Amino acid sequence: MYQQRAEPRTTDLVGLWEPEILRTDEKVIEFAPEPEDMYVVLDELISDQVRLAVSPWPDVDEAGRLRFSGSGSEPVGFGRDELQTELDLRRESEGQQPRPLRIGDVLMVRGFGEKTEGWDRVLDVTAPARKAASRAGLRAVAQVDESAAGPVGAEPENTDAEASEPIWRRAPVQPTPTPAARPPAEASPGSVSNAAV
Repeated sequence: MYQQRAEPRTTDLVGLWEPEILRTDEKVIEFAPEPEDMYVVLDELISDQVRLAVSPWPDVDEAGRLRFSGSGSEPVGFGRDELQTELDLRRESEGQQPRPLRIGDVLMVRGFGEKTEGWDRVLDVTAPARKAASRAGLRAVAQVDESAAGPVGAEPENTDAEASEPIWRRAPVQPTPTPAARPPAEASPGSVSNAAV
C-alpha cells in the first residue's frame, strides 16, 4: 500500500501584509496597510491602453505567504500616458524611482477608483511582491514541512547544524551511482572488413 501524503497544514493569518518598501536613498517608507487598500497589478499593455488587475490588499499567514481573499481581481482600464504621468508623480513624491510601466508592476493604491485624481496614496511594491512570490514558489518546490517552522520572523530555538536541516515531506532524490566505465573492446578478426564495427 502506498503511503498517502499528510493533510496539508493550514496556517493562521497574522494580519495584513506589511512589505518593506525602500526609497531611492535606501530609507524605509513608512507604510501601515489598511483593509481598504488595493493590490494593483499591471496586467496588460496594449498600444496606448493599460489593463490593471485590482484586488483587496492581501493578508499574510504564519509562514509568510500572501493570502488573497475574495473571488479574484477585477480588470480596470486606463490610458497609458495618463497612468505613466500619475505614477511618475506619485513615485517621486514618495522618494521612489520613476520608471516606465512594465507588465507585472505591483502597486498599493489607497482610495482606488477609476480616475487617478481620487487616489490618496500610491506606492510601488513591485520588488517586495516579487520576493514574496519567489519565496512561495521555492516553498512549493522544496517540499519543506512547515509544521517544524515557527511564525514569521521568529528566532530559531536551536542553532546547531543538525537542527537547521530542513524536515522534508518527501526526501530529495539521491542520484544513482554510475558504474565504472568499461575499457574499449579489443579488435577482433571479424572487424577488419568493416572498420565501424
